[in-house]
Amino acid sequence: MLNSNLQLPTFRSAQNLVYGKNSIMSLRGIESSRVALISSKSILSNKFLKNRILSNLRYDKLEIIEKSWKENFNKSDIRESLKVLENLKPDVILAVGGGSVIDASKIIWLFYENPDLYYKDEISISDIKLRGKSRFIAMPSTVGSGSEVSSSCIFFDEISKSKKAIVSHEFLPDLSVLDPYLIKNLPKETLILSACDALTHSIEGFVSRIENKFMDSFAIQCTKTILSLENIPEEINIDLAEKLQRAAVMGGWVQNHCLTGGSHAIAHQLAKYDIPHANAVSIMLPAVIKLNSRDEEAKKKYVSFSKEIGYIDSEELVENFIKFRNSSNCKVSLTSYSKELNLIDILQGTIVDPSYRTNPILIDKNYVEEAIEICS
Repeated sequence: MLNSNLQLPTFRSAQNLVYGKNSIMSLRGIESSRVALISSKSILSNKFLKNRILSNLRYDKLEIIEKSWKENFNKSDIRESLKVLENLKPDVILAVGGGSVIDASKIIWLFYENPDLYYKDEISISDIKLRGKSRFIAMPSTVGSGSEVSSSCIFFDEISKSKKAIVSHEFLPDLSVLDPYLIKNLPKETLILSACDALTHSIEGFVSRIENKFMDSFAIQCTKTILSLENIPEEINIDLAEKLQRAAVMGGWVQNHCLTGGSHAIAHQLAKYDIPHANAVSIMLPAVIKLNSRDEEAKKKYVSFSKEIGYIDSEELVENFIKFRNSSNCKVSLTSYSKELNLIDILQGTIVDPSYRTNPILIDKNYVEEAIEICS
């Protein structure tokens, strides 16, 4: 086992990742006694998808937990679900859903295995010990969060009033299953916005202060694949679903190894205004690219990346990102969500966010104010 404290370029992902039309069958190879299935109402109310999952599981006892929390959930929101696990004592936790389902499931798993941590305000990496009671399987139903291959889980912190990450490679799933049928019937707007999150992971990861040439190739391929898509239909076919899932997981790898930048650092502070994460980063990214490009070295990185995609310069990259984002009926300004943004609070949260440190240039008060003004 590699010492995780060594600062060496390393490729980390789920222990096993299965993708494609028959990937769901991989669940048959998981021997389990008690299974906790955590999912969203949209999945559990779909008879085809629910049967597709249950018919491939092997278990003696099963508890189904329907998501009861909002996207920007806090610890208390998952307390009742945690109680179900404490009574069931599962040896397998299966999370099926978008980022808020998989991230919440990781936190439920953490507190199930480490009950004392629920009462701690700060959790250090050394505190996190998993797999003493259960293994973890992730099946994403969107194409953007990357949580299925991420070492972190994101939740809303009631103290700081912003999104906060708990990071440990222990959170990497034992198995991630990319079943294209799970995203085939996603609403077009949800599909496009979640893909924008994957694009933001890739673009910000490429220009991150953490250099990783291996991840650069994933960033390029993810962006090239998604931005090449035009006129996405209301209902996508299986081949397109598979293509999007492969692109999204590459974006997830980039985010997990290189972190992100200003778009994410600021977007995490917008959760208190009930702005969904994918919407927030899709609004922030063009402004952040503009501000970062005032630095010549950062501009060179954006231009290099844009040319790898097949564009002339970063302006064309931004134009095509906006064109893709706007092909949904999403809101495209922050003021369409809230007119009462507290710039001081946003700044204070931004400068302690992990993505603040990996943005290619320094983020200060003027940077945040100008970014918010551009996006308003």
